[in-house]
Amino acid sequence: SVGFDGWISIEDGVEGMGQMVESAQFLKEKIAKYWG
Repeated sequence: SVGFDGWISIEDGVEGMGQMVESAQFLKEKIAKYWG
């Protein structure tokens, strides 16, 4: 355990909202895998 109990910030990518949606999906999968 690394003791993570904070928050994660994401920003839109160079190409806008599409990349932000992809980033959010990626994070949701990793959060479910490691903290779910």
